Amino acid sequence: MKKTKARSLRKDLGYWLNRLRTEFQQSFKERIAKEGVSLPEWSIMVSLWNGDATNVMELSRFIEVDKGAVSRTLADLEEKDLVRRKPGPDGRSYSIKLTKKGEGRMPVLAKCALQNEESYFGILRGKERKEFHKLFGKILVGAGIVPPDEWKKENSGE
Repeated sequence: MKKTKARSLRKDLGYWLNRLRTEFQQSFKERIAKEGVSLPEWSIMVSLWNGDATNVMELSRFIEVDKGAVSRTLADLEEKDLVRRKPGPDGRSYSIKLTKKGEGRMPVLAKCALQNEESYFGILRGKERKEFHKLFGKILVGAGIVPPDEWKKENSGE
């Protein structure tokens, strides 16, 4: 039987996307670690900062991780005095907010995120960057990762 040769790993787009994701994420982890925050903690803090979520269920849905992981990360953030949980009226649910200390850290952490993104994508300027963003969005929507309306809303400047 004749052996069919597979495409070289070095020619595989998936391989390169994964390499870029790994390096991008590692670079960001290192930047925010200098500020005493982990990637899961950042995900929760930025979601609270931007008003995308206010409780465990909303955080779990928004950052797409299970509620247990969110609760464990919130415990770490509470220990660092970066967030606080306030019991809801039913006594079972909690609203979650950044503390003053957490709010104070967000400008520095947000700058880390922007610097990290710029260090990788800053090579693309003007029309190139817009076109990349448009094509990347098309791929995300086509793969069912992001609903079309959500992508349009997030990237239209609304």
